Amino acid sequence: MSKTQPIRAIIVESSGLVILALGLYLPFLAIQYDINGIVEANALESGQLLYKNHVLYRPIGLLFYRTLQVLGYQGNSLLVLQTINAVCGAIGIGLAYAVFRSATRGRPAALMGALFLATSLTYWLFSTDVAYITPAALFVLAATVLILYADSTKGFVAAGLFLSLSVLTWQASVVALPPLIALLFWRKPFPVYRNAAFFCLTLAAVTIPFYVLLAVASGGFMGPREFWAWLTNHGDAGAGLPLWGVWGAERMQPALSSALRSVVPSMLAISPVKIRPSIQFGRLVVDVALIALTILIVLAALKARLKSLWFLFGYLVFIPFIVWWDPFEPKWFFIPNICFAGFLSCGLEYWLQRRRVGIAVILCVLTIAAANFVTIIRPRHGKLGPDRSMAQCVAEHMQPQDAFIAAEWGWPDYLGYLHQRTEINLINETAGAGSKEKMLEKVKGVIGSTNDAGGSVYMLEPHAFSQSHLEWLQAATGLTLDDLTGFGGSPSVTCEGKPILHLPSAR
Repeated sequence: MSKTQPIRAIIVESSGLVILALGLYLPFLAIQYDINGIVEANALESGQLLYKNHVLYRPIGLLFYRTLQVLGYQGNSLLVLQTINAVCGAIGIGLAYAVFRSATRGRPAALMGALFLATSLTYWLFSTDVAYITPAALFVLAATVLILYADSTKGFVAAGLFLSLSVLTWQASVVALPPLIALLFWRKPFPVYRNAAFFCLTLAAVTIPFYVLLAVASGGFMGPREFWAWLTNHGDAGAGLPLWGVWGAERMQPALSSALRSVVPSMLAISPVKIRPSIQFGRLVVDVALIALTILIVLAALKARLKSLWFLFGYLVFIPFIVWWDPFEPKWFFIPNICFAGFLSCGLEYWLQRRRVGIAVILCVLTIAAANFVTIIRPRHGKLGPDRSMAQCVAEHMQPQDAFIAAEWGWPDYLGYLHQRTEINLINETAGAGSKEKMLEKVKGVIGSTNDAGGSVYMLEPHAFSQSHLEWLQAATGLTLDDLTGFGGSPSVTCEGKPILHLPSAR
C-alpha cells in the first residue's frame, strides 16, 4: 500500500463521512440494551472503574459522565456511553475510508467499503449501544491510518500509542499487532526497521508496565506463570465459565456462524420452502440480504488484488482468538469486519467501473443495510422488546426488598439497573464461585438473608426453559434441571407467558 492520494482531500472526504455516519447512529440509539453494556454502566456508576480486560473504557466514560453532570445532565451513564459509542463509530467510518482509499485507485470503491462497514450489523448495532469494542476499534483504525500516511518517526510512535489505547480499552486488540506490523513492512516507510521498532517499543512501554502494576495491585506479586494466567483469564485467574478460553474443532462452526451473523442477522432467515404469504417482510429481506452478501463476496474474490491480501490477513488473524475465546458471540468480529470491508473494497473496485455491475453492487450493499435496519436497528431503537417487557412485568410484582434468582442472561439483567430490583444470576455466581456447590451454598445464604429482611425471593419456573438452554446451562455451569427445581417454590405471577415462582424460605 502506498500514499498516493492528496491528504487534504482525504481529510475532507473522511470528515464528511463522519457527519453522515452520525446520522446513522445518533438518531437510532437502542432502548433494547446489550447486557454487557448495562454491566459497564452499572459498574461505572458504582465506582468499579478498573477491569483488566477493558481498563480504559469505564474511566473514559466516567470522565464524560461527570463533565456532563457538572453542566447539568441528570440522566444515567448508559445514554452517555451510548453517545460516546455513536461518535466513536462515526469517526471510525471516516478513518476506515482513509484506509480503504489508500488501497484503491478511486473514491467509489472506498466509499462502498465504508458504507458496507457502517451498515454491517455488528458495527451499526454497537455504534448505537454500549460496548468497549467500538472505541477500541477507533484506536486500531487511528493506528492503521498513521502507519499508512505517517512520514516521520513521530507518526509511528503515535501509531504505537493509539494501539496501546486500543489494547487498554479491549485487551484482545493486541491481536491487531501482527497485521499492523505487516502493513508497516508492506508500505516500507524509510527507515522501515527503525519505524517498526519505535512502533512496537511504544506499545510495549505503555501496556506492559500498566498491566504489571494492575496485576500487582489486584493479586500481589506474581511469577510469570501466575501473571500469564491472570492476564489470559476473564476476571481474576481461575474465574470464568468453561466455554471461554478453550480450544476445540467443534468451535469452528459456531465461529463461522457468528462471522455471518456479524454482518447480517442470518438467524432470522427462512427456508424458501417455508415462505408463506403471512411471513414477516423482514425475514424475506434477510434472505435477499444473504444472497446479496454472497454476490459481493464472489465478485470481490474474482477480482482480488495483491492489496486485498493484507485485509484478508487482518481478518484471518483474529479467527484463532475468537475460536479460542468465544465463538458464539458475533460482536468479536467488530474489528475483523473492518478488514472484511477493506477486502470487499479492493475486490469490488473493478466491478464498480462497469455501470451495470456497479449498480448491482450498490444495490447489494443497500439491501444488506435495509435488512439490518428493518430487523434489528429500528426495533431496538423504537420498541422495548421482549426482554425489557419481561423485566418490567417482573419488577412491577416485586418490592424493593425482594430478590430474583436468574438462570439465564438477558432480561433478568435489566432488573437491577433499570428497575432497582436485586437480581442474583446463577451463571455469574458460578463463574465467580468456581464451583456449582459453592455457588448454591452462597445463593441459599442470600435467600435466607433476604427473607430475614422481610423480602421475598422469586425465580422463573425451571420447566419454562427450553431444552437447548438447559443443555447449555449444564455444559457451562454444571447446573441441572434438578438443581433448579431444588429451590422449590409456588406459582406467583405470569409474565410474557412465563410462570414466576415464589420461593420458600431457606431457613
